[in-house]
Amino acid sequence: MKTKIIKYVTTIVVCGIFVSCSDFLDQRPQSSIVPGDFYQTEDQVQAATNAFYEKILPSHSGAGYGTFAYDNGTDNQTGTDGDTKYVKNNWKVGQDNSSWSWSNIHQVDYQLNTILSNYKAKKISGEDYKIRQYIGELYFFRAYSYFSLLKDFGDLPIITTALKDDQDILVNASKRSPCNEVARFILNDCDSAVNYLEPDGGEATTRISPAATHLFASRVALFEGSWLTNFSGTPFVPNGPDWPGAKRDYNKNYSFPTGSIESEAKFFFRKATEEAEKVGDVYINQLSINNGIVPQSVSDNNPYFYMFGNTDMTPYKDVLLWRKYSKSLGVTDNIEAAIQHGDIYTGFSRSLIESFLMKDGKPIYAGHIDESGKPYFYEDSTTNVVVKNRDPRLFVFLKRPGQINVFKNLDYSAGADQVVNPEPVPKIYTRDFSTCYTTGYAIRKGGTFDQALCQNQYGYTASITLRATEALLNYIEAQYMLDNQLNSKSLSYWKAIRIAAGFKGAAIDPMVT
Repeated sequence: MKTKIIKYVTTIVVCGIFVSCSDFLDQRPQSSIVPGDFYQTEDQVQAATNAFYEKILPSHSGAGYGTFAYDNGTDNQTGTDGDTKYVKNNWKVGQDNSSWSWSNIHQVDYQLNTILSNYKAKKISGEDYKIRQYIGELYFFRAYSYFSLLKDFGDLPIITTALKDDQDILVNASKRSPCNEVARFILNDCDSAVNYLEPDGGEATTRISPAATHLFASRVALFEGSWLTNFSGTPFVPNGPDWPGAKRDYNKNYSFPTGSIESEAKFFFRKATEEAEKVGDVYINQLSINNGIVPQSVSDNNPYFYMFGNTDMTPYKDVLLWRKYSKSLGVTDNIEAAIQHGDIYTGFSRSLIESFLMKDGKPIYAGHIDESGKPYFYEDSTTNVVVKNRDPRLFVFLKRPGQINVFKNLDYSAGADQVVNPEPVPKIYTRDFSTCYTTGYAIRKGGTFDQALCQNQYGYTASITLRATEALLNYIEAQYMLDNQLNSKSLSYWKAIRIAAGFKGAAIDPMVT
């Protein structure tokens, strides 16, 4: 009898253990975020969008010269090694697919679709205008990511959902749309972004705004209109000779929405002017002005100069989008340390130096007469004379021997070892990381003159992402491509840019050039 009781009890206990295990395994993970439970509060939606600011948008990072080094490898600026594409017969297609990355778009698609679904189902708690702002930002991030791929590859698949890792699904979704259709898709995403974003001024300029989106849309439209125009009759545009898309069943009978490549280009140029003037008309009289002063003491000020070298871009109304850095949060850069030396393997090219106008608004090769009626000429024997009677922007942004590089927070000892005072004669004969000057034309753009920002890789100079001046320039170029002459608005925009640059008198008139 006792044996039977023990058997029954044992059986019950064992069954209980298995039932308990089953119940435990059916529970949701205790220390993991379950996707179905996420994106249900305003804070969660904000956290999702915040990550993309660093992932997708350009900004300063690492030990280099940040965004100011992005022009390296062009005819304006160079590092220590010339770009191999300028070597005859050496501009070749890459040997890997490193640029063919869809991770950002995949992540944005997943979050955008999930958040939109929850928002429409009223499952997200919090301030409605804040949630809409973050949804608008996600549309912008997808547009920005697509534009990066468009510039590299042209024709692309248009994917708006986070695809499953299934070969059949992925292959079917990999059908490339013509580049102009991709550009139209990007512009539609920009329109969607504006519909959700807070009105301008509703958010800090460290977050995406309608103005920033309109500016970006003008950039996309100008790019595509220019591409279709400049590469018409080549394989790089839809329906061009040997265009790869013609070999695909889904593209072989493609026709432009506007009827022809010329009309399609005009569509984009018109879109560029429409988007650009939404920004240009508002900011034409709010551009930071270059007074021609290179700060050499605390009392010296130049709003235009400090717009590029500052820790807080809020006072500069023409900075539409920027990134803030913080030493205490570990979000740092190396801009000021780079400027103390040779800009970390970065320098202006001579061709750029010679493309800057003289102070009268004319090219260096034209005849020049000063205010007293005496002729003057372009000189280039030293960097101190190359800026004489030149474009005021060149005067303030070209470093020159003898200038003071730091005069703020001189008691901040942690940054002292990176300080170089005064600016030396450029060392163009060495490749040493800290002292090399690649061209001899050293750059001061982004400088703060602040020793507290000189500590190696612990600086916190802010990074500009979008600036209103670009909208004025985009309008001018797109409008000229449409009409083959400048209208009154383009001329007013151009004059505003000249005034902001620091030109005076007749030199502000673009027709002088």
